[in-house]
Parts: sequence; C-alpha cells; structure tokens
Amino acid sequence: MASKLDEFGREVLDQTPVAVPFHFSRPEPIHLRLRRQILDVVEAQRHNGEVESLEDFNDFSIEGEPDSYDDGRSPYEEDDLTGKIPMEEAYERHVAALERDERAVYEKLRAKYEAAGGEQVSTPAEQEAQPAKSPAEPPEAEKHSAPL
Repeated sequence: MASKLDEFGREVLDQTPVAVPFHFSRPEPIHLRLRRQILDVVEAQRHNGEVESLEDFNDFSIEGEPDSYDDGRSPYEEDDLTGKIPMEEAYERHVAALERDERAVYEKLRAKYEAAGGEQVSTPAEQEAQPAKSPAEPPEAEKHSAPL
C-alpha cells in the first residue's frame, strides 16, 4: 500500500473502514441467562411429567436427617429463660464437676487419716461454720494463784 502525502509532507491516511476479522456479539446479561435457564428446566419437567408442587418446592428436609430445631442450640444462642449462653452453662457444669471431684478426694483423705487414728479433719467450709474458739486460756492453777 502506497502512502500518500499532502502538500506539507504529512501522511494522508486511508479512510476505508477496517473491520475486525472475527465475529463479536455482546454476552447475554446474567438476569436473562438465569431466566432462560429456569424456563428451560420448568419446560423439561413439564415435558417429562415431573412438575413439582409448591409444598415440595418449599420442603428442605432430608429424609433420615433431624430437623434443624432438633439439633439443639448452637454455642452462641442465648437461652430465653435464663439469659445464659450454653457455653456459660457448660462452664458452670464443669466447675461443679471439679468441685465434686475435689470433695471426693478430700473425703478419701479424711477417711484414710481417721482410720490411721488421727483427729477428725474438717473442711474449710465446716471450719467457718464452727464458732470461733477463744485464745488459749491458762491452766486452772495459774488462774487462782496470786501474783508475787
């Protein structure tokens, strides 16, 4: 192709439109594609006699699987009656179990000590419940003796 120059020495471009050598079309919008796919599925179901009722369409339960409300609460749901989160309840049960275990160990040690002939040992809670003893009093002989 020979280039043409004007009187000032500039190149004059060819004004013939050039087309891209491949076919281009705009893609189908997503909302129209989804509509077409849904209509295709519904038509195929009608053709095969598999029309689904509204109740079947809205039934999300799976045979053999428990319903979602039978699964129990998640650890993050709050109980309406107590206002506690199940994780807090589990923590309280854990603490109570630890206290029971500690009490059982204490009772074993207490029984072993008493069997060995020692005094009866009391728990800290029992010690708090007992009235406080007065400081050691002097023996009777010292009470009645006159000071020198």
